[in-house]
Amino acid sequence: MDKNPRTGRLLEKAGSTLNIRLSQADRAFLRDLSKALIIDAQVADSLHYAGRAAGARRRLDKLVEAGILQRIEIGAPKGMKKVTAWQFANRSVARAWGGDVPGVGTNRSHYHELLAGRAYFELGRPDDFKLAHQFTRDDQLLFGGTEPDAIARNARGEVIFVEADSGHYTKTQIRQKQQAWEGVRQFWIQPRKAMAVVPVCDGIGVVRV
Repeated sequence: MDKNPRTGRLLEKAGSTLNIRLSQADRAFLRDLSKALIIDAQVADSLHYAGRAAGARRRLDKLVEAGILQRIEIGAPKGMKKVTAWQFANRSVARAWGGDVPGVGTNRSHYHELLAGRAYFELGRPDDFKLAHQFTRDDQLLFGGTEPDAIARNARGEVIFVEADSGHYTKTQIRQKQQAWEGVRQFWIQPRKAMAVVPVCDGIGVVRV
């Protein structure tokens, strides 16, 4: 069930004294953020704040001021512009919405996590979309030793393995993952400027952003 915390409780978790009222657009954005963990300006402009002449940034930066969000500038592959995006300000605020903050580290960059979350929108915002940090033991039985970045189901209830390539995968790495998940529907997301292009074939969809 989607969480929808009161504004006062949220500001308490944010440690903020700012007087702010969350709009329906804000709440829709925050609910989606609990699924995607990072949302970029392009998505926020087109899906959440499409009616605002100034777009999403001014409003979302107000939520940054309130301690609810953190704005980040994410480096993209060479030849592409940096991406402005937002994540929850801290884990306490994130959990109030049933979400988390991105697990960025040695093997996972903000750009990679942005792409993994972007898949949620590209797939039409499925209710059962799960990023890797949410996987259960039953989920792990589906993929064995080769873990995807996310799992979703289509309208027919079929499992989809979601993989984000931040542009660094080689043809061999792509082929190995596709073969490991043979027989399962796959959805790949990668930048337009990638080292190797993910091949599209029956049961494998690809989007390049």
